[in-house]
Amino acid sequence: IAYSATGTISGCLVEDCIISGEDYVAGIVSMHTTVSDCHVIGCTITSSDSAGGIEGYLYYRDKGKVISGCTVANCTILAAERAGGILSRADMTSRNGSSTYVISDCTTTNNTITATNTYTEEITNPADVTGYVGGIVGHGSNGTILACEAQNTVTGFRAGGIAGSESYILQSCISSGSVYGVYSAGGIAGCAASSVD
Repeated sequence: IAYSATGTISGCLVEDCIISGEDYVAGIVSMHTTVSDCHVIGCTITSSDSAGGIEGYLYYRDKGKVISGCTVANCTILAAERAGGILSRADMTSRNGSSTYVISDCTTTNNTITATNTYTEEITNPADVTGYVGGIVGHGSNGTILACEAQNTVTGFRAGGIAGSESYILQSCISSGSVYGVYSAGGIAGCAASSVD
């Protein structure tokens, strides 16, 4: 599904597919949607910008959106700027206000998740670059990630087993597998102003 601003997607399965595009690309829906009990298995998901196993993008007008009970397994998720096992990007703050989202009870297993903007040249201001990657979320703000599990191979500029970067509440999550970060890497978060419990 390319876009759904007000609905809920639930109980869907996507298997053995190739999904590719230029901006926000994902296994279930591109952007702005609550998703529950959906599963993506054995797919290749690629983007020249951002790619997510379940959803591509949430932003501040998507207040209260929830992604829950979803799984992504045996997939290749590849993007230039941001890649996440469940969600690639959440931009929940703006000059017009901020909002929150929740990802809960989701699992990503045996996926290869890569953000290719790894900037091997000298970096003068790391805050200006991308290449965020995480087993659950690539890059986001003001999110709660609750009771999620990730077991993947994660590679990028800023890489985390659960979250690549920015501000989250991370609670009761489990991460295993391999995490490779050119600038920063963490078993849970690559770079974050987070509450981790």
